[in-house]
Amino acid sequence: MRLYRDVKLKEINFGDHICLLYQTRDEYRSVALSYIKEGIYNNEKVVCVIYEYPRETLIMDLRKEGIDVEELMASNQLEIRGVDDVYWEESRFNPVETLDYLEMKGRTFKQEGFHGMRVMAEMIFGIYDEYGMTKLIEYEMLSNKSNLEDQIHLCIFNRESFPSFVLEEIVQSHNVIINGMDLIKPNPHHLNYNKQIESYNLKKSIRSRLNLDTNNDINVLDTNNWRKNRDAVILKHVLGSTGDGVWEWYIEI
Repeated sequence: MRLYRDVKLKEINFGDHICLLYQTRDEYRSVALSYIKEGIYNNEKVVCVIYEYPRETLIMDLRKEGIDVEELMASNQLEIRGVDDVYWEESRFNPVETLDYLEMKGRTFKQEGFHGMRVMAEMIFGIYDEYGMTKLIEYEMLSNKSNLEDQIHLCIFNRESFPSFVLEEIVQSHNVIINGMDLIKPNPHHLNYNKQIESYNLKKSIRSRLNLDTNNDINVLDTNNWRKNRDAVILKHVLGSTGDGVWEWYIEI
């Protein structure tokens, strides 16, 4: 495996909300391993939420990098969890409950003796069902209200799995972007929470004034296999939106 050392992860700091857009598995693995190692060496708690990077493969890769995985897990410095374990509640993704879970983790890491916490999480759950991408955008926007003092969050997106209008919204929610091998800090396209709400309200007003609501009968496949669901889900979102990725969110404004 080629490690992309050109990504200067030492430039990231506490408070950064990072979006990794990757195309190849090597890009993802290289950034992930560097990110995890940096956290371990800085005595930070590291929480990994993975799907496309298999758990056993990640453990094997960390061992090759000289990391004592078992010791770190025993001390609670390293946690490796599956996407379904963290993001799903009664077979649905709930943005608020997920943020509450991460906030709980953020309250305990200092008690465990760590200087900070960094989270690395795949966002593939966003195309699991017909509401997944809507809630994913809501989740990333709400994340900008969270207190990330002494924390770093890395959100991971496979570029081939998400439509471009979703990724455009996602990029605006992160203050740092890693695009393949390139780290972009600060992200010139980032909008803070208030600006996103302003943009959302404007688009909602346009949608209402022009009566752009669309009803459709596109059925999402009844399966837990996100790859089989993806095309039907994307089509349903496109037909049910204004065409720019804007949907109705349950957000208190």
